[in-house]
Amino acid sequence: MKAAAIVLSLVIAGPTNAADPQDEPITVSIAVPVHHQYRSLNDGDHFHILVKNVSDKPVRLWTDRFSWGYDNLSFELIGDDGTITTIQRTPRSWTKNFPDWLEVAPGECWVIDVNWFTAKVKDIWEKAADRPESSPKPKLVKLRAVYEVHPDAESKKLGVWTGKVLSPVGTYAIW
Repeated sequence: MKAAAIVLSLVIAGPTNAADPQDEPITVSIAVPVHHQYRSLNDGDHFHILVKNVSDKPVRLWTDRFSWGYDNLSFELIGDDGTITTIQRTPRSWTKNFPDWLEVAPGECWVIDVNWFTAKVKDIWEKAADRPESSPKPKLVKLRAVYEVHPDAESKKLGVWTGKVLSPVGTYAIW
């Protein structure tokens, strides 16, 4: 089974605020291991986001297959001057759509596959990260994941988690 690629677009935004992470039942992290001294985001690679249930009860989350969960995951690219560029999925229309949720047990993770290097996304990512043409050293960028679900009638009715959590800011290499 092939994993669906995440298609992204850019939005320039100011600083974001999130609730105290200790108050939330989930955490989010970017799973890119160190490889030859760097956490690399290279052309053709994909990576994973881990949404972990850190509570003692199951947590319901929207899947990303339909509009309720499609744009809940975004990223913030943090410039040297503190400027934040938000990278998010490109809006789309829906021919089939319903509030589809999954449940993450205590201590377990939901793994979201991310691929920024599809044809459409590659140009966006290279422009946002100012990717070097060719260099013996990578460009280092600061990046964090944002997982946010806005409350609505369906989330209340189905008991789906709402809120906002941020991953720690990490430094990633672009070759």
